[in-house]
Amino acid sequence: MELSDLEKFLTIAKFENLQRAADDLDTSASVLSKSLKRLETSIGVPLFDRVGKFIQINPAGERMRRRAAELVAQAKEARLDVAGVNSQPRFRIAGPSVLMSHSASPLARFVLQRHPEAILEFSTHYENQALELLQKGLADLAIVTTAIPEALLSGFHRCAIGQVTMRVAAAPNHPLLRGRSTMEPEVTLDELLEHAFVAPSASPFCGEHRGPGCDGWRDHEIPRKLAMIANDPSIVAPLVRSGLALAYLPDYWLREWSLIHVRISDCPYRCVEQLLLVSRQKGLVEGYQQALATRPIAA
Repeated sequence: MELSDLEKFLTIAKFENLQRAADDLDTSASVLSKSLKRLETSIGVPLFDRVGKFIQINPAGERMRRRAAELVAQAKEARLDVAGVNSQPRFRIAGPSVLMSHSASPLARFVLQRHPEAILEFSTHYENQALELLQKGLADLAIVTTAIPEALLSGFHRCAIGQVTMRVAAAPNHPLLRGRSTMEPEVTLDELLEHAFVAPSASPFCGEHRGPGCDGWRDHEIPRKLAMIANDPSIVAPLVRSGLALAYLPDYWLREWSLIHVRISDCPYRCVEQLLLVSRQKGLVEGYQQALATRPIAA
């Protein structure tokens, strides 16, 4: 059983199509077909069912995918330990866009400090999908929140990498701030709730369509005036910056978008999400944890 065959198998299993897998790996379908045949011969069972011109992973293939992901991750970690800075590893990092914008820069800085020749590949996926990519060996690292079910984290190494605090955000020209200082002004809930909000209909973390409150605001207790629905941050940003709406946003987006944090004098709660870095590679997770403990890694 060759490691290169296991790596090719994981890509074939992702697409369940030899030509699409070949295009992804920049090789030919015939090369992948031979690789798959070698692997199936070495373990003595077929890993895909052939249905006409199509292939479909079978139960044996699913079991093999889990084991192959573990073996490939272990081999990659061993190569990094031995080759060190002389290697050019590829790190595939997956997570929700809202978390990537928080953690991508410090994580990239950490990886490149250890492996200057590394290639980092970022892809945005909701939490469950990011962990599924880890499980299938199609990602090396995932960024998620501690709200993810513990069962989905089983078998992975993880470490805490910070938190996201949600804030009420307004543009400096928003009517709520008229006559107030723009240095973190304070208002009451009654004053706040007179004004319209833009909010998502799907959670920016898990992607579930939960309606009002999926951004962390407790609309079932303190209903807002929701005038606009938008799930794409590139749409939310101009709506808030224009002064047309307020929004409940991650604290770092306020800094990036030059928005004002509106404090609420009588709000009984706040929404804070704790973040995790998850991987099969123990050394990478522990190294990042140690780096954070030594000194914060600037974004």
